[in-house]
Amino acid sequence: MRSPEAPRTDLSSQAEIDALQRENAVLRAEVTQLRSSLRMRAATIFAEAASSPRALISAPGRLWSLGREILNARAWRRVILGLECGLPDDALRHTAPGPGSASTVKTLGRHILSGTDLPRPALHVTDPALIEAISRTDELTRLVRDGPDWPTPAAQAAGPGSSRRVLMALHTGQPDQTNGYARRSHEILTALSALGWEAQGALRSPANDTGIPETLTNLYHRIGPVIPETNGLDAYVAAYADRLFEDIQRTRPALVHAASNHVTGRAAALAARRAGLPFIYEVRGLWEVTRQSVEPLYAGALGYRAQRRMEIETAKAADRLFVNGEAIADLFRDAGIPSERIVQVPNGVAPDQAPDPAAASALKARWGLDDRPVIGFAGSITSYEGLEDLFAACASLKHVPFQLLIIGDGPDMPALQNEAKRLGLDGQICWTGRVTPEDARTAYAFIDIAPLVRKDSPVTRLVPPLKPLDVMAGKAALIVSDLPPLKEFAADGRGVIVPPGSPTALAAALQGLLQDEASRTAMTQAAFAWIHKTRTWPEIAARIAGVYSDLLPRLPPA
Repeated sequence: MRSPEAPRTDLSSQAEIDALQRENAVLRAEVTQLRSSLRMRAATIFAEAASSPRALISAPGRLWSLGREILNARAWRRVILGLECGLPDDALRHTAPGPGSASTVKTLGRHILSGTDLPRPALHVTDPALIEAISRTDELTRLVRDGPDWPTPAAQAAGPGSSRRVLMALHTGQPDQTNGYARRSHEILTALSALGWEAQGALRSPANDTGIPETLTNLYHRIGPVIPETNGLDAYVAAYADRLFEDIQRTRPALVHAASNHVTGRAAALAARRAGLPFIYEVRGLWEVTRQSVEPLYAGALGYRAQRRMEIETAKAADRLFVNGEAIADLFRDAGIPSERIVQVPNGVAPDQAPDPAAASALKARWGLDDRPVIGFAGSITSYEGLEDLFAACASLKHVPFQLLIIGDGPDMPALQNEAKRLGLDGQICWTGRVTPEDARTAYAFIDIAPLVRKDSPVTRLVPPLKPLDVMAGKAALIVSDLPPLKEFAADGRGVIVPPGSPTALAAALQGLLQDEASRTAMTQAAFAWIHKTRTWPEIAARIAGVYSDLLPRLPPA
């Protein structure tokens, strides 16, 4: 006998039902996460204790258990601090251990931060995030101990000098970012193109992208998303190298040039070797040192040591190493990179970067500045910039009219605003918050004195910023800390050099420049002439092109 026919379902209605069910599931998950949050649970304990005698009796024990969970969560964050190695979108940052993993997590955190050997976890640990952390730790330990496994270089596929096309693998670019890294990339690509090179910046696509390579402008294209099959640094770099190799096969460059950090550099080196092409690695800074400047404990972490090892190993794999400062060059020489393979490629300015007077006048009026001399800073407001020393110096200036201009934003801004109030600088200071890069550069046309008085720290001793060149291009008088990456800019009468961390010395320098306009003018003219003779992007691109030509000896004339 035939079974009764099943009722027919309206497909459109069923799709709507499925969509509503998915939406409800998301909302339920959000409510569950909110209810399970430590802050909400603490509030619930207090609320229940206020309404029930039984809950009041049990509240101390419940709060004690909650406190243990808070300590375990902090221990887990310390584990992640030790593990992270510059890998983009690290899922481990957003995970937390289960209650059964708490003591192992704390043990891991102590051992990783102290730099000692890692104990093997107990077999009963089953928390997925913790298991992933153990795997990641093993990988980073191997990288610190042994370094990466580099493949044997392939034979030259097409021969050097087959074209003037260069693939520049970049962490980010101006289509997505406007920071100093992206700005340097854009200026170099633009200047190389003007010299007759087909220079293209290769950018990764977002993880949810279609995966199809995409041309963005004449200077940039996307290679598609990097999606490794498994977690970990090696897996990510291998997937990134595969994407770059596919791009090399498609675009047929004669040379591969990658910029910081080691994740991009190592992937580009693997792809270039597989294709048999020359490889250049450009170190613009050491990211582990920058992170250490705001997280001092990171200096002893496994992630820090792994990143340093990866930077050195990537530099050793390169045919040439570009650095943007002598301090970085010294670090790699000490690590065994021959001096003849290291090339200085400093920061630069555009030849026509001088601000427009009309735009500068309008900007000054918009910010409410008057005719008093302007002492100005533009940049990220972080602890190593030494702004508290600048405020202390300004507070000590007597009988000298001036106004302070602070352009930018950052984690230390609230504390510095409180400090400015405490010092009585409220009536003399203008905080602009975050502005466009164009406005920041335009402001130097009416900034009279620009102190860049960074604190003495590993990152400030290593990485030269772009800011001094913007100051000089805008004809503002420069004051810098006596630190290797900064004092070169102020040498030979181009600026004033003061000891780092000395508000007294800074106050004396400010007072002298405020009272002597003729000295300020002579200083700014000398600085302006120097950067336009030695530090324009076309001049820097010519240095880079010279290295390209050395690596491609049969290159025909442009």
